[in-house]
Amino acid sequence: AIRLADNITGVSQASLDASLINDLSQAYEFATVAEYKDFATAFPVGKVIHLLDRRAKFTVVTGTGAANTFSIIASDQVSQSIDLVKKDKVSVINVGVKGDDTTLDTLALQFAWNLGGTIYHPNTASNTILVNDTLTIGSNTTLEFDVGVKIKLATGINKTMVKNADASNTNITIINGIFDVDEVNQTTQQHCIRFDNLSNSYFDRVDVRATHFIGGGIGSWH
Repeated sequence: AIRLADNITGVSQASLDASLINDLSQAYEFATVAEYKDFATAFPVGKVIHLLDRRAKFTVVTGTGAANTFSIIASDQVSQSIDLVKKDKVSVINVGVKGDDTTLDTLALQFAWNLGGTIYHPNTASNTILVNDTLTIGSNTTLEFDVGVKIKLATGINKTMVKNADASNTNITIINGIFDVDEVNQTTQQHCIRFDNLSNSYFDRVDVRATHFIGGGIGSWH
């Protein structure tokens, strides 16, 4: 957690920490979600918490019952949670995607996509988001990727990797992004992306790495 300077004379570190904890005008910073969850002191409701590993700010709310680990994170020590401060463009990192080509990011990525609007997929150290189940995209959703960012199907999953949520979906846009079903490591051929009966939907600079692709209703492909 962030601490004020230790070299301020005449004031104890404990009193400085207490002051910062209770000061609603300043954010309190944690390096990781785990560090926040293990912090034993309650914050005032409305306090802004900055989680560096999530690249996002959250606000303190009462109770833990609404926690979902993605946008609302419960404390393990006190009856409080922190709620993501949502922006017009939500990054998948904000809700817990690691993008390290090791962690299975399926649940966090699906949560992000379910938010709708513009969902940003930033560069990470490996630029690879590993998933182990089919992902669905709903209407009025734009997936925006930094160049080089890839969604890859984990070994031996043998499922379609991405599809539209239902046959009435409209206004789905994907900008940049690599979609890799990793066919060499599947035992049967699968669709990388299967879009059926879309309307008003567009792909721009999308790299689909698979033998099978169905894109009915895509208005433009570049």
